[in-house]
Amino acid sequence: MKTFCFTFLIFSIISLNCYAQSNETKTDYFGSAKPNDTPELFAKEIISTQFNELNSSFSPDGNTFLYTIANNSYTNTFYTIFISKRVNGKWSKPQIAPFSGQYSDADPFFSPDGKRIYFISYRPIDKDTKGKNDFDIWFLSYNKGLFGQPQHLGENVNSDKDELYPSVSNNGNLYFSTENGKNGYDLMMSKLTNNIFEKPVSVSDSINTTATEYDAYIVLMKVISYSLRLAEKMDWEVATCILVSKQRKNGRQGKILEVK
Repeated sequence: MKTFCFTFLIFSIISLNCYAQSNETKTDYFGSAKPNDTPELFAKEIISTQFNELNSSFSPDGNTFLYTIANNSYTNTFYTIFISKRVNGKWSKPQIAPFSGQYSDADPFFSPDGKRIYFISYRPIDKDTKGKNDFDIWFLSYNKGLFGQPQHLGENVNSDKDELYPSVSNNGNLYFSTENGKNGYDLMMSKLTNNIFEKPVSVSDSINTTATEYDAYIVLMKVISYSLRLAEKMDWEVATCILVSKQRKNGRQGKILEVK
């Protein structure tokens, strides 16, 4: 069993974030030293602290960083999205993102062009109603450091169950994890057609199983990296691993490999 913790590791972030899709000569490792085979804390004591930091996203230029902090207690878990900016090569003191803090929000994700931010939230769809009891996917515009108003992604994607970990590929398609009956959480894909997300479909039977698949990330529309949780205990110990599947020319997902 592996202990499930929420500490940022340089290796994980660089492997799974869109900013690192560029080749090595263009990557400056987010102001950190070039990583080796040993994981290192990212922005130690600035972003990586004693709190539970998780699920993050860099802007395409690598200078804005959004991430989640979980305030865990025995009675409640409340998530908040924080923002840090890189100025003169150093990361600023994190602040609560302008669109977060009132409701439980998590899993921010910059679109590949940096013009949208996707996230999940318990916030009410209508201002006249109370907050939801499940996470829905929301989005907002982002332009030169200015945040738009959060908008609900709509009922084509969102349901009365949790939608988690949104990720968008270069062609605009949305990938996320949701409850799928006896299969637990499965990875789903919603195709973008005429600027509208279609009803989601299962990513692939070769990927989705009776275990829990989550944290999907798409690299150049060809490679899916995701986490597989086989079991969970009340003491937060889980059997979990990161897997990668490359899309074949016929559109089907290829062999599944574990990232070690």
